[in-house]
Amino acid sequence: RLHSLFNNMNGATKKRAQAKSEADNLKKKVDKYYNQYPIPIEKYKNAVKIHKEATERHSKAHDNLLNDLRCISKGKYDFFEPCLESLLLAQLTYYKRVWKTLEPAIHEVESTETLSTAANMERLRSLSIVTGPQNNLKARMMSRKSSKAPAPPSAMS
Repeated sequence: RLHSLFNNMNGATKKRAQAKSEADNLKKKVDKYYNQYPIPIEKYKNAVKIHKEATERHSKAHDNLLNDLRCISKGKYDFFEPCLESLLLAQLTYYKRVWKTLEPAIHEVESTETLSTAANMERLRSLSIVTGPQNNLKARMMSRKSSKAPAPPSAMS
């Protein structure tokens, strides 16, 4: 359906561009005759008349192009609306089925995850890594002090 509209659009665009270039060339010709001294009256009047006709052809081509654009605008909604509706319905049914399939598994994972998360957090807290770098440093310092042998009593006096 839209193929014919696009062909009309391409043709209208080409016609408008052709009419525009023709009108521009004739405008140059009118300017050329106007700037001559003495002005060739007959040639000037004839060029003005032809330029006016070319300008009218350009405006008609432009109007046709605008009409084709309106047709495409209306046609695309008629063409694409059913496609988009069916796409949305297909996506909706797909995601409903996915949810129905995965919902029990999601609930099972969530319930086991909360139990295992609490146990894992407790285990991590018991490790010295989690307690922070200051506590690890203190623990190392204490272990070094306790590993050194005590000084003999004679050295103290």
